[in-house]
Parts: sequence; C-alpha cells; structure tokens
Amino acid sequence: MKSSIFVCYTMRDGHVDAKRLLDIDRLAGPTVTLYIDWLHNDSVEKQQRVEDELKRACAVLVLKTPALEESPWVHREMALIRAYEIQTSVVECGAQISWASVLHQIRKCISTISNSQQLP
Repeated sequence: MKSSIFVCYTMRDGHVDAKRLLDIDRLAGPTVTLYIDWLHNDSVEKQQRVEDELKRACAVLVLKTPALEESPWVHREMALIRAYEIQTSVVECGAQISWASVLHQIRKCISTISNSQQLP
C-alpha cells in the first residue's frame, strides 16, 4: 500500500509556484503518493477534500516560505494536522535557498517517510 503525504504550502510569496509544485509532484514514487491541493483538488467541496486528504495522510510535508504564516488556508490545515496528530516534516524554501537544494531535502523527507511506513 502506498504512503500518502500531504504537502502544505502557500503560493503567496512566489517561492512556491505551479512549476515548482509540478517538480515536487514528480518526486512521488512507487510507494508514495503526494497530495498537492493546487494540482489534485478537482472536488466541488474543496475544503472537505483537504480534510479527507489530511485524514488519509501518513505524513505532512510543510514547505516553509516567508509568507506561510500569513495564509488562512495554512492555518486551517495546521489546526487539522495537530488535531489528527500527523507526522510533519518541514522544508525551508526561500530566496536564500536554491530550488535544487529544496528538492533534495524533499526527496530525503519522502524517503524517510516511505521507509518508516514500510517497517513491520
């Protein structure tokens, strides 16, 4: 069974954009699915879909950008993450960090999460 990882982010400050979300989505492998709201939420009830995906997630990957704390959506997601007690990994994203470095850190997080889910 695949591990489901919910990706929490904001696009408010431009450090995360559509192209970068597609880059992240390509990192999913045979044992992991990534839920990225901007790419995957085709539901009529958008907020309900987010809640359902968080309930299903074994882990959350937070893309921490300078504007992350300003997003009301992120505040809602973080409240649910705490309520559901979901394992969370944070990757710093910003002007001082290369996108290649961010992707490398995300790969490491995905690998760690995937390996921890496969343990007996």
